[in-house]
Amino acid sequence: MPAITEQALNDIMMGKDGTYSPTERDVLRHQIWDTRFFAATPTNAQFFVQPIGAPWRAGTAKTTNETNLAQTGQLPAGQTMLVKKVTVRCISFDALDEADPEDVAQAFYNVLHSSVFELKVASREFEQQWHGSQFLPAVAISGSSTVNHHIRVGDLIGTGSLNLEPTPVFLGSQVSFNVTHTLGNPDVTNIQGSGLPLTTACAKLLDVFAVMQIILEGTLTRAK
Repeated sequence: MPAITEQALNDIMMGKDGTYSPTERDVLRHQIWDTRFFAATPTNAQFFVQPIGAPWRAGTAKTTNETNLAQTGQLPAGQTMLVKKVTVRCISFDALDEADPEDVAQAFYNVLHSSVFELKVASREFEQQWHGSQFLPAVAISGSSTVNHHIRVGDLIGTGSLNLEPTPVFLGSQVSFNVTHTLGNPDVTNIQGSGLPLTTACAKLLDVFAVMQIILEGTLTRAK
């Protein structure tokens, strides 16, 4: 009989209960994501409260492109997740001939600079709280001058992610949670005669159909 290596033995043990088992669990590195779109004026939003199939913009419905959560604000029965990282992304749908794509980036910067995010679990104030600027480089500028000189600062050193270690957040099976996005700032007058930058930013993101994506990444356990 051929010798059984340690790796072969591990493979045998992993398959001994077949596809389903009342006691065994899968352990996976996993991500859950959700998206929001923007109105012509600043509005708050809640992520992970509208699952696949929920109403989306322009009379459509959410697909796995917008969220991979199948239940409203909950992991399915038998699943738990230890959230170790949070990421914020701008997903843009600019036309290929977009005249000023750097303005889209600046609009998203403006939004993040006026944002507060809170990861909440049912019955608690919040689990963790982050200011949107924490997802950006210390200096984040993207724009074009009147002479069309393009300006980009900080792109290559900003990841858009925050590591939650050493205090990750545990999401239990069928426990309600969400990420609340509060968007606003106290600027109520024109800045340098250019109008309200945050309102202008939201209108720009709406115009190009850009969305904000939140990703929670960590370790998922799943009943087999």
